[in-house]
Parts: sequence; C-alpha cells; structure tokens
Amino acid sequence: MFVILVVAGGIGALKYNVFDKNPAPQEAPKQMAIASDESTETMETASIVSPNGKKTLILEKQKNADDTTYTFYVEDSETGAKTSVLSKNLGPDQTMSAPDNAFSPDNRYFFVKENFVSCHIYQLL
Repeated sequence: MFVILVVAGGIGALKYNVFDKNPAPQEAPKQMAIASDESTETMETASIVSPNGKKTLILEKQKNADDTTYTFYVEDSETGAKTSVLSKNLGPDQTMSAPDNAFSPDNRYFFVKENFVSCHIYQLL
C-alpha cells in the first residue's frame, strides 16, 4: 500500500508540475510606428465657370492625416486675378462641394454646400 501511495503521490506531483503549470506569458507582437510624412497630404482641385464665362470658382481640397482644408477662390478670366473667398478646416466626417450650377443667374453670387453626417448646409457667398 505504501508503494501505491508513493506512486500516486509521484503522479500527482508530476501532474501539478508539468500539466497544471501556466505557460509563460507570450509577448505581444511589436508594432511598427509609421512616421508622419509630407507625402501623405493630397491636393485636389475642381473648377466651375460662371454662365457668362467671366469668372471661375475654384475649389482646392487639401487632405491631411487628421483633417481636410477646403479653400474657394474666384478667378477673373479677363485679368487672371484670383481672390480667396472662403477657407475652412473640416473633420473626417464633413465635406464641402460646389455644384455645377453654383453661380447665380446674374453671375454675382455663388453657393457652396457643406456636408455633415446628418445634414447639409448651403452658404451663399
């Protein structure tokens, strides 16, 4: 009987030391940090000509890592003078645009559209 207890005790000790032991914690995989670079910025340009052809509405969209800057210019086709009329920084869930019919019938005003997730805002300039 003594031999059975020793064998049973030895098996219990072996089970405790080998099978129930928690494995060493695994290290989390290392992550590579990507440095911010000027090349991550993108620039897009769109233009709309007024009905009489004398003015051009120019939209420049510069996208950065965190936000997007929308800048609107009006260019006089006769003189080439370019005037900034609106510039706005927006977050990732907002955009701005100008439709093809942005100019008023008398070519004096135009409107732009600001798009949010839940609504749209039109601005007359």
